[in-house]
Amino acid sequence: MDLMATRDALARAFTALGTPSRAKSGYFRFQRKVEHSSVTTVAVYCDDAGAHAVEIAFNIEAIASAVNDDAPRLLAWVEARREATGRAVRENPRYGYARVGIGSKYELSALIDSWRELTAPAAAATPRPALTTDRFISVPFYIEGNGSKTFFAPALRHPKGYQVGRKGEERYILEYWEALAYLKGMASPAFRRPNGNGNRSIVTCQPGDAEDVSLKYLQDQLARTQTTGGDRD
Repeated sequence: MDLMATRDALARAFTALGTPSRAKSGYFRFQRKVEHSSVTTVAVYCDDAGAHAVEIAFNIEAIASAVNDDAPRLLAWVEARREATGRAVRENPRYGYARVGIGSKYELSALIDSWRELTAPAAAATPRPALTTDRFISVPFYIEGNGSKTFFAPALRHPKGYQVGRKGEERYILEYWEALAYLKGMASPAFRRPNGNGNRSIVTCQPGDAEDVSLKYLQDQLARTQTTGGDRD
């Protein structure tokens, strides 16, 4: 992970959390003025000049004050982001910071999008996406041995979420739209699906293998999947 690029991306998103310090020695932080002192809201750590995942440490109480939100809700959001990336973090409960590990620009983008959705004013929030639309959205597909196409569709959901990523690096992402965005950020999207024998295995799409699919069709399938629980094998 590039620490400077991470800093710049977070600075554009965390506008309510104060001013970011310079990124140096594998560390930077966001601070905001509270009365006559500065309070750290977020600290970001990266070892070995960006060779590994960065860890974003959230000061839950300070952030709750900054965005006028409920601390338990913010903590639940951090825990959901941590589960989405599935990366181990070095967290010490004594300091009151909850950490998330980020190992790619796609994970960072997903975190930022989720943060903006979390903190969007209620009046500005819109359903994602609206059910009454005939728009289309590009969806990756894998060509099976028999020539048929397996699209990354809501029905592929496992009880733990959608399993995406290259073999050995796959992770579960709970929400379909977030998992789809993650795949579309990959040069060669990879996801787990049941084969003809019902066994779930990772398949890798060829670069550019994607087609426009009706947004309403995906939403209808997603609604059915949420009722049935999706693929349970």
